[in-house]
Amino acid sequence: MTPDLAEVRATIDLAAAGRVWDAVVVGAGPAGAAAAIALARRGREVLLVDKAAFPREKVCGCCLNRSALASLERLGLGGLPARSGSPALTRLVLAAGGRRAAIALPGGVVLSRAMLDAALVRHAVRAGAAFLPGVRASLHAKAVEADRLDGDARVDSGRATPQPKAAVCRSTGGSGAADGPHSFDRETRTKTIADRGRVGDPHIAAFGCDVARPLASGETPQEDGDFREIQLTAADGSVVIARARVVLAADGLGGRLLDDEPGCEAEVDPRSLIGVGAIVSVDSMAQEAAAFYVPGTVFMCCGRGGYVGQTRTEDGRLDIAAALDPAAMKSASGPAELIAAILKQAGLPAPTDLAAVDWRGTPRLTRRRSPAGRRVLAIGDAAGYVEPFTGEGIAWALASGEAAAPFAEAAMDSWSPAVARGWARAYASVVGRRRRACGWIAAGLRRPRLTGAVVAVLSKWPALARPLAWNIGAAGAGVEEASTHPQT
Repeated sequence: MTPDLAEVRATIDLAAAGRVWDAVVVGAGPAGAAAAIALARRGREVLLVDKAAFPREKVCGCCLNRSALASLERLGLGGLPARSGSPALTRLVLAAGGRRAAIALPGGVVLSRAMLDAALVRHAVRAGAAFLPGVRASLHAKAVEADRLDGDARVDSGRATPQPKAAVCRSTGGSGAADGPHSFDRETRTKTIADRGRVGDPHIAAFGCDVARPLASGETPQEDGDFREIQLTAADGSVVIARARVVLAADGLGGRLLDDEPGCEAEVDPRSLIGVGAIVSVDSMAQEAAAFYVPGTVFMCCGRGGYVGQTRTEDGRLDIAAALDPAAMKSASGPAELIAAILKQAGLPAPTDLAAVDWRGTPRLTRRRSPAGRRVLAIGDAAGYVEPFTGEGIAWALASGEAAAPFAEAAMDSWSPAVARGWARAYASVVGRRRRACGWIAAGLRRPRLTGAVVAVLSKWPALARPLAWNIGAAGAGVEEASTHPQT
């Protein structure tokens, strides 16, 4: 096992997490880890939590386009793809109706989510964030006033049991469990903010949200409490209550953190496809498939019931990521049979006995929600999603995590509904245009006859594919600009 794929251990235990934090980031995928890195670099006290142990695989195409690579460079992980042996993406093979069109790609790499996500979390820890895997997070509805946080920490005695009130550990700031390298000192932190002399962040001011400023003496701008409470529950039933000046929801498509947050309920497109994915080992690949599915190429095929993408990862395995119609999958008795049928319709070989593959799934893909609530900012897939084409998903996640940092910092310093409105506008600027484009492409891929006609044209006149190839390779090029210098 390479060092990058070794277990990412917790840097804090559950009891010690029950204290006040500048930010609690729920979800340690690319969006959450990027936000944790950015905030920790700004000197903020950050707790990054996830229900999973790392490394772990995810349903994902594993493609990083040029925008995603630029984000990694800014985060300090620009050398990760080369160090990991990531294949350079040079070609997209689009297949439908027995026809194929090969499209040259201008940039990008393939990197498994196990490798990428573990590296990002380690980098967040190096930047100063605390990491706690293996816990589920839920958001308490009511915000907490600062004057409730005076006094010593209170820890209920006894071993954890699955009961709702078992082993509840509340850190109330000041002493006890809250002391240590990440301890919170309101007076010291307020002085630090004032010493910055910061009267506004250009990222925020660009969206009409100039609230990132030190508090005036005696000022209490928080209209709904200074903190949010987050309940963290371990696998053995242990429960701890952490408090944060801002919470970043990065818990992905299936996340439930914002389900009960007013105004942040997810609106799921009932016509949306669901995501299904798997990793096929080199040893289990059929000989013909191993020779056909060469590294550096994305194989995208479209058929009745959905579309399937395949590419080789840094260790030679084949990543399969599909968007499937739920009704068609039910009729086909599962994903293996439907994916095999789509590959056959497109004229591509099955990589292995698909019935023997360990398939993972996602909820319906296309959804939207308000990306901000009371002291809560949603980032990555938790803020909404459309079916991506190749490489956009990870680029969106990294870009939104980076872009959220100044808004999260503004919320910590001086919460106002203007922060929520500003982040909603910024988020739309960061990912909105590309998501609309991906929605159009995804709509086309759902129509096998249309896709087949496009493939037939491109196979005869490949020069027509150049704008599409540039768009794929540079997908999110606007994201890179917006995340650094957002414009209205």
